[in-house]
Amino acid sequence: MDPIEQYLAELDRVLRGPRHVKADLLAEARDSLHDAMESYMDGGVAARPAGERAVADFGEIPVVAAGFQAELSRVQARRTALWLMLVVAAQPLVWGPLRPGGAASDPTAAQALIDRFIDTLGFVAMTGGLLALLACGIGVRLFGVRREVARITGVFTLTVAAGLVAMSSAMMAGVDGDQLWSPAGLPWALIFLVSPMAAVARSARRCLAAA
Repeated sequence: MDPIEQYLAELDRVLRGPRHVKADLLAEARDSLHDAMESYMDGGVAARPAGERAVADFGEIPVVAAGFQAELSRVQARRTALWLMLVVAAQPLVWGPLRPGGAASDPTAAQALIDRFIDTLGFVAMTGGLLALLACGIGVRLFGVRREVARITGVFTLTVAAGLVAMSSAMMAGVDGDQLWSPAGLPWALIFLVSPMAAVARSARRCLAAA
């Protein structure tokens, strides 16, 4: 096998993160390796030895992979933070005026308490998401802590997603006693709560894998 392609295949196997970003990083590495190989060949070195020298100059897999993985984790953390903020920002509309009967429902004392918890968790989620975005941008330039940010973002997002699903389900179950299990309530919860939060949680798990 061509030494450059063998090197890139091994690098591909150890990297975890957004596929298009990984593909871009590998393409840049391939271009650099081929440029180095051509430089050696211009100096009279045969093709295969030139490729082997280019690979040796580029660096050992663990060293190169660490740098690439840091970038992949940054991108995944940023994506996860954006997903979290978008989904959380939509929830007041989904569970307020847009939900059938939502605006007209009179909350019980327990439901009002849960609603305050949900509002607080939503505020925490938006604040945490914004901090994660800043950490993935200016934070990386100042401190270079990409993989740590990805790990924290993943854990934080999973916690928020689980909390919002649990509390929103409890709140809906308390409306008129059984609205969560009604023909309209359960599909609404699955479409506008469980599915978006599952997507957020999946992105968070990828964040942890990339970290």
